[in-house]
Amino acid sequence: MKSNELRIGNWIKSDPYGSEMEWIIYPEDMSKICIADDDSIYKPIPLTEEWLLKFGFYQEKDDDYILDFSDKYAFYVSQYNSLFKFYLDTDTCVIELFHIKHVHQLQNLYFALTNEELTIK
Repeated sequence: MKSNELRIGNWIKSDPYGSEMEWIIYPEDMSKICIADDDSIYKPIPLTEEWLLKFGFYQEKDDDYILDFSDKYAFYVSQYNSLFKFYLDTDTCVIELFHIKHVHQLQNLYFALTNEELTIK
């Protein structure tokens, strides 16, 4: 994971003192992350069903999740092995987006599409 993949508000893991923790990036953290740019200290958090539920997705079918984020748009998510495949459902079509493996990638995609932060509900 490179520092240029991260934004303020992203969730990541850190292991600076041998005890791995999950934490959210605040403005004052960015300079430390950019300087370190070290995969051994800062790591991505794997995207899991638990994280989808924390962000407000709800289960539609056995392996599918959905997040409505406006009157016209929704994310649909299907799990394939250890990857989550995302679809954007609009009034007129369904667009296949990406395979996402990490929490910060989902946060960044959501922000790019909505101009709002994806927060824990």
